[in-house]
Amino acid sequence: MTHKKKNIEYIFEHDTKINMLITGGGMSIITDLLTTAGAAAHIDEINIPYASHTLSNWIGVPRYNEIKSSVSKEMATEMANAAYDNFEGDQDCAFFIGIGVTAALRTSRARHSADQAFISVVINGEEVTFHHLLFTGTNNYLYTRIEQDRMVGDTVVSEVARAIRKMVNMDS
Repeated sequence: MTHKKKNIEYIFEHDTKINMLITGGGMSIITDLLTTAGAAAHIDEINIPYASHTLSNWIGVPRYNEIKSSVSKEMATEMANAAYDNFEGDQDCAFFIGIGVTAALRTSRARHSADQAFISVVINGEEVTFHHLLFTGTNNYLYTRIEQDRMVGDTVVSEVARAIRKMVNMDS
């Protein structure tokens, strides 16, 4: 079993309700989560406002200004609040998790910014983790878009598992 699969199972071992808002990259996490047994009990909703105008409709950021830490934090907060609203009063739920991912991955279009992703995780209304991935390579090697997407998804899983471990250890 891979480290990522162990992390997903760890997340699912705890009473979690997860909502995600992902734009620009990291879509591989969807398959990783939904192909793990028990996903339906833990994944509430996954939203993919892929075009900039649809993300703007979700959280009100100006178009073409989405790849920022403040945007991923707002996305995660929005999703954590939605998880709480959907399951308020659920005595079995220990962690209401919101995940926000905004990314600009390798593209064939001209772009002025680097390939990067911002990942935020909010649990029970508190921002517990933030991660910035900046994709650069050695010897002019650039990761493929698929590799970048996989790295974003892997980071999301490890950050959520790490945050839950930290919260569980604080309670013991």
